[in-house]
Amino acid sequence: MMQKAHHPNRLRALLREAGLTIREIHRETHIPESTLYYWAAGHGIIPKEDRKALAHVIGCSSHDLAPKYDIGEKIPYETASSEWSREMLIKRRELLHLLSVAGGALLTSDIDWNRIEASLTRPLDIDDIVVSDLEIINSRCWSLFMTASPKSSVLDGVLGQLKMQIHFLKEVRATRMHQRLCALTSSMSQLAGEIFFDLYDHATAQSCYISAASLAKEAEAFDLWASALVRYSYLPIFEGRYENAVPLLEHAESLAQRGDPALPTRSWTAATYAEAVSGIGNVKAYQSAFERAHHVSTLTMNCPAWVRFDESRLPALQGACYVRLGKPDQAEPILQKALLQSAKTNRRRAMILSDLALSALQQADIETACTYAEEAVTLAGLSESGFLRNNVLKIQQQLTPFISIEAVRALEQHIAALA
Repeated sequence: MMQKAHHPNRLRALLREAGLTIREIHRETHIPESTLYYWAAGHGIIPKEDRKALAHVIGCSSHDLAPKYDIGEKIPYETASSEWSREMLIKRRELLHLLSVAGGALLTSDIDWNRIEASLTRPLDIDDIVVSDLEIINSRCWSLFMTASPKSSVLDGVLGQLKMQIHFLKEVRATRMHQRLCALTSSMSQLAGEIFFDLYDHATAQSCYISAASLAKEAEAFDLWASALVRYSYLPIFEGRYENAVPLLEHAESLAQRGDPALPTRSWTAATYAEAVSGIGNVKAYQSAFERAHHVSTLTMNCPAWVRFDESRLPALQGACYVRLGKPDQAEPILQKALLQSAKTNRRRAMILSDLALSALQQADIETACTYAEEAVTLAGLSESGFLRNNVLKIQQQLTPFISIEAVRALEQHIAALA
């Protein structure tokens, strides 16, 4: 079945008219082919600077490439046209280059930087101590990401770590060391993907997750491979293309079965699968998947940061599933419980509040929906998260028919102040 283009553009048509291929555009612009295909399918907004680069190569104007971007179409928050500075665009290009090569870091006292520096000049001298130090740096990067606001503030460290690991990866040939480096690089690629997902740059996030999955496959790291596919599935889930997420998650679940049963990967993949199938209205599949996800409550092992999933996340996920299934009477009490018990960060709280607002809307309680949405807007502004802002815009779109209500007009003004 042909999928609806959520952000239509004329990239595919203009390439055909110019007699150009995606590969030729990739060679001229250094934008990954996977990203170009993603944009050509209309599944993500093409950032402003990339529209200029594409237009230059194709021989058209930026407006010709994406006319609907310029005629007042209400599209999600686009960092390229507002807060995304030229410095961030440069970092994004650097990341995409690193991922194509793969096919800084944090200064801490317990890492042997002299040994790492020596290995950078003589890559074949890399040893277990160097790789163990790189693992420590990876862990620190993830820890900083989880507490950082905005999430993009850790991007420099992540890029530095990726650059170092890919440098080693190109040179090392010993199988065991090569696989360890592949696993480390996959972890950092997933972290970079999370940063760009938070910025609502889904095309770049997709490139990160595809690279991460390939690296984890090379490493034969099944839990890491499954986690890359779970993160990849978030892109279609949060764009409302639930049916596109299902095959990714089915593959992820099969990989997780080959992984470490002491890790929560199996529960995480099942919980995310529950989100996807609830979006297409499959109640039976949702119930079965969520039952599998509850296995996480039996686990006691301390988990690596890249698979951070625990029992505390289940209520919010279950509430979100009930919202997608159109069962607000079941969603609301669960989400209220999640708000009290598991909203440990502003990001998590904002996500729960957004679902509560949607639940209230489904019950035609406009005033309550606006109350929840007002706090979500405030938290989105504090976090500088494009992901959270787009959650707010989804609520705003559903409230448009009720613009005559004072609370809705006040919310519109609050959202406008985010720009």
